[in-house]
Amino acid sequence: MPQREERLAGQGRELTRLLLQDHLDLRAVREQRQQRVVDAERVAHTRIEGGHQRGLATVFGQVTVARMAYRAPGGRNLHPADAILNLPAGKHSHGLRRLAARESVRGSFEQAADAIWRTTGVRMGKRQIE
Repeated sequence: MPQREERLAGQGRELTRLLLQDHLDLRAVREQRQQRVVDAERVAHTRIEGGHQRGLATVFGQVTVARMAYRAPGGRNLHPADAILNLPAGKHSHGLRRLAARESVRGSFEQAADAIWRTTGVRMGKRQIE
């Protein structure tokens, strides 16, 4: 019975990851062009490219976020969809970061990494947890 429960837990996590991925894919397809996108220096980003992607590690596993990039000569790409989705700057989702913080106060960072892997199936290094 324990093996069956572990297998079902993993399959349930994968199903949830696929649902999240489908949600993100649908949002990408429906993403509307912004009329005016400017950066902090008030430079307009007028060139728009679709299909830019970034990886995101979540408590359900790795997903890919596709979104439009707004470009300006000599400037960094802006991705308004990242702000709309409230995505963190790094690779790890807010939920995974919260779990890492919760687990790291219980013991060592290595123990936290093991607990995160057991709970989510996501491998995080000690440095990422720190």
